[in-house]
Amino acid sequence: MEAGHQECPKHEESDDDFWLLETLDGKGYTHSLKRRRLRWQRYLTRLGHADRCEICETPLPKRSYPRMDWKVATDFLTEKEFTRYYKLDKGNFANVLQRLVPHMKKVAPTYELEREVPFEIEFGCTLRWLAGGNYMDIAKVHGISETAFWRAIHATILALLIEYAEDELGDAKFYDVDRLRPWRRHFESTMEG
Repeated sequence: MEAGHQECPKHEESDDDFWLLETLDGKGYTHSLKRRRLRWQRYLTRLGHADRCEICETPLPKRSYPRMDWKVATDFLTEKEFTRYYKLDKGNFANVLQRLVPHMKKVAPTYELEREVPFEIEFGCTLRWLAGGNYMDIAKVHGISETAFWRAIHATILALLIEYAEDELGDAKFYDVDRLRPWRRHFESTMEG
């Protein structure tokens, strides 16, 4: 059996599955469309992306993702590594998360065996994604499905907009003269040098 392959509970993996096409055809030959479809289904099954058995079309068991234990992972990472991965140090990560949690809405998983994703993992995935990470790699490292990853991104960005929109993202700060003075001094000193 190859890596990522899921077997149907009813069937063993067979190297010669084209006998099925011949018996389905009834005329002793196979059609190229059926052959291509079966080859594509076998390819997806071996990669672990197929959701149905290639022979009898019964649904395959859902794959589970080993969830990252946030406490163990953050204790393992040094402060420098944590800052490099999530673009915030551990203290600021906790402070920002504390401000976001009241605005983050939990969506119940659609699959009954799937667990809810903790807020820390949702926020960590969002920071990694906003920093330019690939969504497939981030989801696999944190141990969540692709659907849960996108749910986390949407919930966290909405919470960020609710919490920080006026103070940090709004345009009111550009009209506050006292707030602009340090920026002006910094800009002028940079341009002189």
